Amino acid sequence: MTEARTVSQNTTYYTAALVMQKALAFVYFVLVARILGVNQTGEYTTALTFTTIFAILIDVGFSSVLTREGAKETPQIQLLFNNIISFKIPAAIITYLIVIFIGSLLYPASLLTLIALAGVMMILDSFSLSFWACYRAFRNLKYESLGVLIFELVKFSGGLFVLLNGYGLSALFIALCLASLTQFSLSLYLCLYKLRLNFKLTFSKDFFRLYFKMAWPFFLAGIFVRLYSQIDTVLVSKISCGSGMNNFCRSNVGWFSIAKKLSDALLFVPMAMTAALYPAMSYYFANNKDKLKSSFEEAVKYLLIISLPITSGIWALSQPLIKMIFSGQYDNSALPLKIIICGLPFMFLTYPIGSLLNACNLQLKNTINIAISSVLMVALNIILIPHYAYLGAAVSIVVGNIFLVILGLRIVPRLISYNKKYLYTTLAKIFIASLLMAIIIVFLVDYLSTLVLLFLGVIIYCLLLFVLKIIHWRDILNLKAILLKTD
Repeated sequence: MTEARTVSQNTTYYTAALVMQKALAFVYFVLVARILGVNQTGEYTTALTFTTIFAILIDVGFSSVLTREGAKETPQIQLLFNNIISFKIPAAIITYLIVIFIGSLLYPASLLTLIALAGVMMILDSFSLSFWACYRAFRNLKYESLGVLIFELVKFSGGLFVLLNGYGLSALFIALCLASLTQFSLSLYLCLYKLRLNFKLTFSKDFFRLYFKMAWPFFLAGIFVRLYSQIDTVLVSKISCGSGMNNFCRSNVGWFSIAKKLSDALLFVPMAMTAALYPAMSYYFANNKDKLKSSFEEAVKYLLIISLPITSGIWALSQPLIKMIFSGQYDNSALPLKIIICGLPFMFLTYPIGSLLNACNLQLKNTINIAISSVLMVALNIILIPHYAYLGAAVSIVVGNIFLVILGLRIVPRLISYNKKYLYTTLAKIFIASLLMAIIIVFLVDYLSTLVLLFLGVIIYCLLLFVLKIIHWRDILNLKAILLKTD
């Protein structure tokens, strides 16, 4: 099998698994939110988010090194596997104790139980990450894609069983642990019996001295990515509530998590597109700068075509949309959703910009940009949450993503001479089409159901795309090529 075909198959497997996983995860969260209610959803989200922030302390970037260095020299994988897993065993124990200790200082005993269970998931998922990294070194994503889906299906079925029988939050987290254990067992089995790796407890000073130098940029990036994407929920759970985890605090986290989850669920679009684009960009950077430029321009154009109408549509229908999906108890999520969704086009654009920088060997610049944006977001959260609660966190998300796009766009001209006039003109046309669609929806919102308005909005927007000559039939073929062609 040729390298190009291998990359293409990996992209297809992983993109399909990612889309299905995101869809299942969103439906699962909707069921959790509707059945548990605002307060318990707040506890559920806080426990998961809190432990996710600490997961990087177990891996410290070694899984990325395992994939990269193992791909260069396949015989090295056994040595990498032994040393990295040997490192992660004590690292997991220490990290778990840190999570429990800090959790006990911040949260009441009832929430600490959930954090303790989420910590078990954190450890299992971290080891699964390293096991899958071995497969990535062999340029095989088929089994990982299958593992991701199996995890989501076990989580969905087990969680649904717990929710429908009313067994409570602790049982729900036990079901999540079983899903993580299933993925851990599958990935470990495949490493031991398919790749024929043999684990032996190994600690080599020379190994860690050499490979930690390689891992620290990934470690640093992981820290800032978690700050960038997770810290706001933790800050809402503490800063907006004073001491303890009272009902007001749980409600704040619950309302905020709904708004954030709805916007995050849409990110599978740029994630899927850049999964296909990244290897192509890497190839074009080395072999064809003109195609690198055109692929970046087209990616930005298509992501704007998708994100701007979603933004205007959700902004116009935020209240009825929240009520339809999550029920009336989450009405207070409508306003933070309106705020967060304004940043959706910028969230989308961070993906092609970040992929371009990484493909052109500027991953350190990209990490620095994320770090600066993360610090800005944390500072804004600390300033705004005491006065505006979860609305302040929503504003911080928008500002942070805008700032990250600005930082990235400052570097892009050093790599490619993209057509700014073309992109700005296209942006203006897309904005007009999205605005007209939103105005029509707002005018009809009292007369038609939410589902009918969503369907009507899609039709109106698609017609405007052709009327305003934003896209042509050849653009649809180009988009298909971008998503499917990676060689």
